[in-house]
This record gives sequence, structure tokens and C-alpha cells, in this order.
Amino acid sequence: MTTGDAAFDFKYLDPYYPYILTSVNTTVTDGTASAGLMTRAVQSAEDKMTATFNIRFFDFVDGWKYAPRTPQAGDSVRIDYRLDGGEWQRAATFTTLPEADAATGLITLYATVNGTANKQVEFRYTRYTATENTANCLESVYISKEITCFPPVSLTVDTANVTDTQIALQWKDHFNTAATYSVAYQTADAATDAPWTPVTANGPTVTLTGLNPNTAYRMKVQAVCTDENVSAFNHTPAGFATYNGLPYDESMGNVYNSPTDYTTPGERGVKTYVGQLGGTWREENNYETWNTAYSASGRTSDIARAMGTYEEATNAILVTPQIYTREATRLTFKLNSFSLRKDADNNFELIANGSTPSEADCRLMVAVSNHGAFTQEDVVLTLTGAKLNLVNQTFQFDIAETGLMQIAFFFENPVEHWFTTTSAFNLEVYDVAFTTIPNDYTLTLNAQPAEGGTVSGAGVYAEGASVSITAKANEGYDFVAWMNDGVERSKSATYTLQMPSANTTYTAIFRARTPDEPTEHELTLTASPANGGRISGDGFYFTGEDVTIQAEANTGYKFVAWVNGTDTLSKEATYAFKMPDRDTAFTAKFVQNTAIETLAQTGFSVSATQGQIQIRNLNGLTVKSVTIYTLTGERLARFPSDSREDLSLPVTGRRALCFVCIDTEKGTVVYKVFLP
Repeated sequence: MTTGDAAFDFKYLDPYYPYILTSVNTTVTDGTASAGLMTRAVQSAEDKMTATFNIRFFDFVDGWKYAPRTPQAGDSVRIDYRLDGGEWQRAATFTTLPEADAATGLITLYATVNGTANKQVEFRYTRYTATENTANCLESVYISKEITCFPPVSLTVDTANVTDTQIALQWKDHFNTAATYSVAYQTADAATDAPWTPVTANGPTVTLTGLNPNTAYRMKVQAVCTDENVSAFNHTPAGFATYNGLPYDESMGNVYNSPTDYTTPGERGVKTYVGQLGGTWREENNYETWNTAYSASGRTSDIARAMGTYEEATNAILVTPQIYTREATRLTFKLNSFSLRKDADNNFELIANGSTPSEADCRLMVAVSNHGAFTQEDVVLTLTGAKLNLVNQTFQFDIAETGLMQIAFFFENPVEHWFTTTSAFNLEVYDVAFTTIPNDYTLTLNAQPAEGGTVSGAGVYAEGASVSITAKANEGYDFVAWMNDGVERSKSATYTLQMPSANTTYTAIFRARTPDEPTEHELTLTASPANGGRISGDGFYFTGEDVTIQAEANTGYKFVAWVNGTDTLSKEATYAFKMPDRDTAFTAKFVQNTAIETLAQTGFSVSATQGQIQIRNLNGLTVKSVTIYTLTGERLARFPSDSREDLSLPVTGRRALCFVCIDTEKGTVVYKVFLP
């Protein structure tokens, strides 16, 4: 062979253990040796050479199986060498063998020999044992120039000291007497040529800090015997992931980057099981448990936006990944129940949000645990039977325990109900969040000058809380602005702020009015519904000043009227008036176009007399029902019909604009009428 390092891989054609066996002992007495295994000759250019042997030990069981074995008393290894084909000489004897590497199961032995310069070097490996039915295999031999600083082994993670931002490592060093260590790490998804981050350790442990939550890392270690003498890295890098940290925010739905690129809750660490609280579990992802495929409510236009379950499941469990916490936390989540029907093409259609289980004993339990299991003592919420009739309801709990927390949702249904054409009860959970409990801070309000007016809204509020503050000018003064830390925050007398993470002070600035100066008042405009359209013209105006306000409907909506409370001001989108001597609020009312656009298609004539709504059915369509609403959306009356005749319906209310909603066989139409 040529001069330089040489490596030998020994392979034994065994489908279970592909290494060469040095012996399989059936009857062995103390001191019995295996057959010696020899390397090929290596031409050495160095005066000292080191042979590195990687070996394994086995028990021979059941007549044919090999089980990993820890060397015991009586097990020893002898390594010999010879130069240029001469006599064999002893290189090393190991009567006590080091521990196997925790990751690979390999025992590594080193043997260094002298006087090898310009000579052919061979090594021979011999195993001795006093134990029957044992085997020993030699996986590889690496022959190199002298090694005096040896790689550590058994690099493992101290799982008790892993958090959301740190990983603790430990390793063993069987051969170096005085060394420091260099640990290198990188994220598990880093490219093969990506740099590693180095960390120095003075002993066989180190804690990597400043890591990213919920991230997988790989780590390796080498010994530093002197500045010039550094070992190779350990045989196999260790891998581990940090835990989730705070805030933890899980939608429980598929998160889409594009229609074909998305992540599922399962890919983010959420697990689903079949089992019971305090009982045995098995991991599943089908109709028996929770799944994004079973979320098809009217809460969102898409399925797969929540984790859902239904009455075919009897013992379904949904569990978050572990979340590391250092302080008391706040758990929030949302629940929604709904019923579905299925058409001939297996498409789902929502019947209604808010449904009750078929079985009165059906229940949901929510538990929070920091001990790796769930018991009845961990349950923070139990909902049974009719209490599961929920419509997008938010639940919130403060959790005092800290450490590695997990949240579990246990759905228990005593009787399985198969989904045929309808599903009476479906349940979904979404928007699960685990956050620190916000601290409370003091909001102080001042008036400047003090005689200029009054202020309200001061108090103690949680960080991030939405707080409304109000300033009211005294006679002879006008409100100017809210000031905070020397910055003008708002010219509106009523202002909503987000409470900061510190005590804070807001000052209402008032200005004295000169004699005969007109009074300035605030005009507030709102849209109903908020997404129905855009409005303009709000602000501050002097008494008697000309004001013009405008409303513009968004796509899919139609402007109805400007209203002040229950009074209709104008049915025109542009409305002009003089500012009254007071603060004033107007609302722009909008309705969806879909109902108005079907007006000509249905053929009804709707009118109102005192106490009656008259409906003439011009085309003889079947009227299923008639519902009458106020302008603010309050339902005045509903009349089931199933008739093709003209209708005269009693209604309470006078001098008010209302909507008459007629549900027909051809669709739904809406008419505006004025009750005299």
C-alpha cells in the first residue's frame, strides 16, 4: 500500500449484522482467544503510527440472534503489530474496556507503535473472553500517524436541562487526561457547507444558550489537548430540538403560503390520539380522532382551518407540543359546534353553527399538564351535553404551574353516531394561545388647565388592554388634544389607547374661549355594518358651520340612509346640514346587494299601513316566511307562510323605517318600508 493513512471496513455477509465476527463462542473457558484478524500491510512514512479499532460485543441468543452486550470481567482485547513481516509484537492490551458510544454502540480502542518509519506495518486484533455464547465483531480499523489527542465519545443531550432557548450537552473522554473541549453546533436544516458555531467548554458538559425556540440542532465535540493538538470530532453528531416558547400561538388549522404550499398542525408538533384521560392512548389520524378535515363550519369559507371532531369519534384526544414556561401563563382557545348535511356528491353544507350532541353524556375536557401525563387533577374545563352548544366562544384560564407544559383536549362520546346524510354535532377548536399573564400598570389622566374640563378613564389596566379615555370641556372652554410624553396623540375628545408595559400619563389640553367665539363640537361618523362602505366628513365643527358628509358603498353593498339613533336623516349618500350646538354622531346604513338585486325577479308589492304590512304576490311565488327587521337589525316579527297568496301581517312600531325580508322558492328579497 502507499504511504499515508489507511482505513479498513470489515464486512461479514450477515443480513442482520454486516460486520466481520471475530468469534462465536459456544464452549469457552477463561483465557480462550478468538482467531486473530490482521490488517493489510501499510507503508509508513511516520516513526509512530496509531491504529483505531471500532468494535462491538454481542450475546448469542435463541440459537441465531445477536443481542448487544456490555463487556464484562474476563473480556479483554490484545492488539499486536509487526514490521516488514517480522515477528508479532504486543502494541496494547485492554483488560478493562471503555464504555460504548451512546449514539453508535461502538467501543473505540487506540494502539500506538514506534519505529515504523519507511516500513510495512500490520496490526492483528485478538479478543479473549470467559463467557459462553458471546460474539465480538470488528467494524473498522483506521491506521494513521500518531494520535495523542483523542475524540470524546457518547455525546448526549441532558434532556432535563433543555428549554426553549438552550440545550445542555454532556460527553465522555476515556483517553485524554487534561483537555478543554470545543463544541460546534448548527441548525439541523443547515446546508452541508454551512458554518458551525463554536463554543468552548472546560469540562465534559456545556449549555448552548441563545437558541431559537422550536428548532432542531445538531452538535459535535472535539478535545483540545493543546493549542496545536486538537482531536477529531466525535464519531456521530448529536441531534435535539428546543421546545416551543412563549408566546405559543397555534391556529389549529392548515397555514397556507399558497394553494399547494401549506403546513398542517401535525407538522407543527400537534398530535392526535385515540384513548381516555388516565388510560392508554394510541396515535391516530383518522375519523376516530381530531383532524382538520372535520372542520367545515360557517366560521370560515374553507375547511382545514381548525381541528375538528364529530360523533363518529368516541375517545378523541388532541395534544399540543411541549411549551417551556418560566412564569405563570394565560391559556386561551376558541370552540365552535355546528351541524352539517352531505349531498349526493359528498359535498358538505352547513346547517347551523351551534349544535347539541346526540348523547347527553358527551363531553369535552381540557387539561393542562407539566408532568408529561394527564390526570383528572390537570383538567381546567369540562363541558357536557347542551353546554357544548357553542358558537365561536372564547375560553381563558390562568395557569400558575411552570416548566414543560402541554394542553390536551379530550372528547368523550358514549355512543358512536355514523355520518350518513347529516351530522348533528361537530366540534372544532382553534386559535389556541399560551402567553405570559400581562402585568398591570397605572394610567393617570390630567386636565390642563384643571378648570378647563373633566377627564375619565384613569385606572389600573393590564399591559396591552384597550382603554377608552374621554375629555369633557367645561363652560367657556374647548377641548384641544390629548398629549402623552410631549406627543399629541389625538384631537378627539374620546380616544382609545393600548396600555403600554409601564405606568403612563395622558393630559387633556383645554383652551379658554374668547367672548362671542363660536363653540366647536365633534361629529362622529360610523358605518353599519363596518364593512358595508366608506364614510367621510367627521371631525370638529363650530356651531352653525355648514357640514357635508358622504357615504360610499363597498362592492356587494348598497347605501340605505343616514340615521341618528332611530331617526332617518337622509336617504341620499351625500347629506348637508349645519352643525348643532353639541357633539353629534351619525350612522351610514348599508345592506348587501344580493337581496336588493333580486327585487325585480320576484314580483312583490310591499306597503305599510298603521299596524299592518301588506304584501301583494304578483307572480304567485311560494312564500316560505316573512321576517321584519328594524333599521338597526332588531327582529320585530317573523311569520311562517308556505303560501302563494297575498299577505297582510300585523306589526308593532310607528314612524320607523324597517326591512321586510321575504324568503321565497326563488330566493330571498328585501324591501324597505316606512311604518306610519
